[in-house]
Amino acid sequence: MKFLRSLLLTFSCSLLTALPALALQEGRDYTRIDPPQAVEASGKIEVLEFFSYGCPHCATLEAPLEKWSKTLAKDVVVRRVPVTFNRPQWETLAKGYYALEALGEMRLHAEAFEALHRERVNLTDANTFAQWVAKKGVDSKRFLETMNSFAVASQLARAKQLVANYRVQGVPMLAIDGRYSTAHGSYASHEHMLQVVSQIIDQVRNEKRR
Repeated sequence: MKFLRSLLLTFSCSLLTALPALALQEGRDYTRIDPPQAVEASGKIEVLEFFSYGCPHCATLEAPLEKWSKTLAKDVVVRRVPVTFNRPQWETLAKGYYALEALGEMRLHAEAFEALHRERVNLTDANTFAQWVAKKGVDSKRFLETMNSFAVASQLARAKQLVANYRVQGVPMLAIDGRYSTAHGSYASHEHMLQVVSQIIDQVRNEKRR
């Protein structure tokens, strides 16, 4: 079953690159960010993924997004931004994400979605999250200390500011170069959304060359 799922994912991503260009329409396929936001990746086309481990749609997007990101040119960088929407449980999940990132354990990123949505592990509880990563070979005490550190608190504050600046209303949402974002709920599939993002990236690249 895992092999078949991997094969289908590879086929869908290959098909994505072969699809004809779409006639994109503002408001339907994408939203213009006003005012445009500064990007952190200097000299690169930055794609931000606004997500939460608690979002089931983000969970199903993860595998296609990861596959798609590996096909991008070197002038494109993808960064993840966890959202909380002022939900205490989602704040715990966001802290857990930043703790994994700080500890160099992003190998567990996709597994966290699986644990929460398929295995029903309550990662919205910090202690349970720590127990789960311990089973994956991460020191639980160090993980909790990192979750509650000043560095993670600062990153979370920055993420909340980005959510406000980009006017994120729902997740998953992808923002391209601080100027465009995906239109929430407007796509037939994740592959459709990623095709739109690919075309916007091409458009941004052409604009930068002028």
